[in-house]
Amino acid sequence: FLNKFMQSFILSKDLLDKVSQFSAKECIRPSLAWVQVNIDDEWKITLASTDSYRLHEIQWWELKGKFPDYKNFFDTTTDPIKIDSDCVSCLIANCKQAISIDKGSYVRLWDWFCYVGNAIGKNEYEEIRLPSSYQFKLPHTVKINTKYLLEMLKSIPKNESVTIRNRGPLSSVNFQWNDNWVHTHLIMPLK
Repeated sequence: FLNKFMQSFILSKDLLDKVSQFSAKECIRPSLAWVQVNIDDEWKITLASTDSYRLHEIQWWELKGKFPDYKNFFDTTTDPIKIDSDCVSCLIANCKQAISIDKGSYVRLWDWFCYVGNAIGKNEYEEIRLPSSYQFKLPHTVKINTKYLLEMLKSIPKNESVTIRNRGPLSSVNFQWNDNWVHTHLIMPLK
């Protein structure tokens, strides 16, 4: 067992950069400022990072094996909603617009539309609807931190489609896409 981990292997810097951007900042949450690397018995490598509000995982498919225990956080039971690359670009533009007009602490996706807003009091929100051309519809409204959504969307290669899974307005929002690796990203919604 110990000899297996004494051997060296090479990980791509791009791979580490992609997963580490979703870990906590060392000065804010030092216990979460890391990337977990799992190597199973068949040498499949899985990288994961979290800041407690979102979780990102990358699997190295050349190697085969079992998923780590944290896989329970990812929703695999609801039907995935596919978002094409044009919708991803539109979401990126909406997030940037929300941040630029200082109305973007969260993005609320619902019924083909994108709303952005800020809390102005206890259970009070100021929202505006942004122009959008989404070709997908979520079954219920979901509020997501704008900064977290934008960081994740910007890490998706151009012309890649994404699938979203979500059980309800207070359940995690799961995003998945493929490039050379399979990326699964989880963002906790806002109340």
